[in-house]
Amino acid sequence: MRLLISIILTFSIFPTFGQDFEIVKSDSIVDKLKIDSIKIVETYTLDNFDYYIGWYENGNQKDYGLRLYVYNPKGNLIYKSNSFMDSYTHSLTFFKSDKNPEQTIILGHSSNEYSWGNEVYLLKDGKFNHIGLLDVGTFDPMDMPWDISSYTNIWTETNGLKFTFSYDSLTYNPGGKNERILKKEQIEYKYEEGQLKEKIKN
Repeated sequence: MRLLISIILTFSIFPTFGQDFEIVKSDSIVDKLKIDSIKIVETYTLDNFDYYIGWYENGNQKDYGLRLYVYNPKGNLIYKSNSFMDSYTHSLTFFKSDKNPEQTIILGHSSNEYSWGNEVYLLKDGKFNHIGLLDVGTFDPMDMPWDISSYTNIWTETNGLKFTFSYDSLTYNPGGKNERILKKEQIEYKYEEGQLKEKIKN
């Protein structure tokens, strides 16, 4: 009896841990916001937060490329990314959890001819932050590395979050000097104490 009470208390005090984040569908914004000198190329809206991907039409050599702009439900700009320079894309994938409704995790896929990995953003209690990079893409011997977001599993852990992958073979650091091929079991990322860190197993 005491053991049963102890188990019940444990699960009532601490959140449930596990792979509880799932991809959710966002909508496009019908009435696009007019941002001075910005060419909007892609829009998303979810939970009354609006996301715009665009670039300066009159940008210079040091200030060009796509950027992410995020507006809260009051219409206030709460985040503006640095430029993604030569990237052709910054496509967003949204993850939510019924067990952790105060958090939304967003993966932003940058690429040109191949994947540059996914920037990771965390929207929590109305605050939006960039927390790091998942520096991996899919591996296919007949094709270039590509977007890993739909093969990303996000787990809640005691100290934060864990990111694992369901695609069998991965390209680590695609296009970079440390590029190599890994099995999905060889790499994971953990977000703890405000930092996203990779763990690679030999």
